[in-house]
Amino acid sequence: MPAATFSSKIACDFIEYVRKQGHDVTSLYELLGLPDSYLNREDIRIPARKMSQIWMQMIELTNDEDIGFHMGIEMSAAAALRTTSLIMQSSSTVRDALAQGIKYSELIANVLSMKMREDADNIFIEFTPKTEWNLEPALVVKDCLNITFISMLISVQQMTGQFHSPSLLCFTYPKPENLAEYYRAFNCSIEFEQPYNRIGFPKNLGNTEISTRDQGLLAVLEKYANEIKQSYSHDQHFVSRTQALIIELMDPQPPTLEEVARSLNLSSRSLQRKIKEEQDCSYRDLVDEVRKKLCARYMEDPQRTVDEIGYLSGYADTTSFIRAYKRWYGSTPRQTNQ
Repeated sequence: MPAATFSSKIACDFIEYVRKQGHDVTSLYELLGLPDSYLNREDIRIPARKMSQIWMQMIELTNDEDIGFHMGIEMSAAAALRTTSLIMQSSSTVRDALAQGIKYSELIANVLSMKMREDADNIFIEFTPKTEWNLEPALVVKDCLNITFISMLISVQQMTGQFHSPSLLCFTYPKPENLAEYYRAFNCSIEFEQPYNRIGFPKNLGNTEISTRDQGLLAVLEKYANEIKQSYSHDQHFVSRTQALIIELMDPQPPTLEEVARSLNLSSRSLQRKIKEEQDCSYRDLVDEVRKKLCARYMEDPQRTVDEIGYLSGYADTTSFIRAYKRWYGSTPRQTNQ
């Protein structure tokens, strides 16, 4: 199972957007923690949990909870120079380009699963946040979907040289209070609290030929893209992979170190050592972090009881859950909800 990551290139693009808004980004680059030679590279990967921290700090610095929309619009010119975008622009038709965009989207980030589907009227892309990413703050996950959708729309407009609005647009998350940004960005009807995150276009648009199509260039770009993917496919990211397996194997109690190590074809001692080397923490610390993230997401639902949240967070009894919650937040769940 590959770890959920972002490229250092997209991370730097985001940070530079914040700089252009007039903010000091020193703290963001410090949080990124990369040497200069690793910046702005598609082959250098940032763990999703670190990108989430950077994202939250960007929102705080800019005081902009819709930063995903604004970055997507402002960064469209720079995005056109990324390898994935160049591959799409070199494809034969819009349908081919969308398929290529899905195939090579992981060069930007691999936190969303994507599928292209068609019905009688539409060709659309469906996005599902991967479990590991979906445990990050809801605001960040929502913002990631927003920038992905607006980037997809702008890509279609750039490839066709025409203004298009989506024929279908829906999100799984609740309807925001302020819809002005959504209508300004997409110029179409929008549905919320739907089973899927989808953006679609008229089906006949899929057959539209792209003016910049170039099969020779496409072959070169795909070879380059696959070399990039190969270069980081060997990156281990044991902390991220371990946390992803903890989430996957929770039933609802968290798996043991031995169970996770076996899934990674490692001994328990080897996995513990790799975790220690990578993040200076223990397997128990990672389980605690996963439980805290699960708890935070479940606490967003006012209909869930304390007992239920404790059970879903992997605790055998409510007393143990409340003790952990007080250690994390300094108060009880009921005090937090008051």
